[in-house]
Amino acid sequence: MTATAEETHFQINGVSVEDTFAEAFPVTGTRLIITAESHRWAQTAADEFCGFATSVIACKVEAATERQLSAEETPDGRPGVSVLVFAFSRDDLAKAVADRVGQCVLTCPTTACYDGLPGGEKERTNSDRSRAQVLRRWKSNCKETR
Repeated sequence: MTATAEETHFQINGVSVEDTFAEAFPVTGTRLIITAESHRWAQTAADEFCGFATSVIACKVEAATERQLSAEETPDGRPGVSVLVFAFSRDDLAKAVADRVGQCVLTCPTTACYDGLPGGEKERTNSDRSRAQVLRRWKSNCKETR
């Protein structure tokens, strides 16, 4: 039996949904705010951070740019980008975030990185902090979703 177009589409809260296959897993996630002197540098740092984070299977996390942020939306009043990061475990997420912030964000000129979750600490993660301090901070701020 072949389904008609009407049978494969429906709406939830005014959003059209195509009824196709999708997988869902319990994950732990966090949101980062990356700022820089310009949107170009903030986006470059976000792109580097997300570059290898395409599947939790091979690289422990999935990550993507959520959106660009105006200076009024960032903790330090500079242009920014928000990034969402997800993993199967809090430990994998914390380690990957700490590694990627250190290797991909803070090595990009003029950048800073902040906790982007509502009510989160707005402390700068700068290169003077030890990797262990960064890891503890991100681990404590990771939120589990179901």
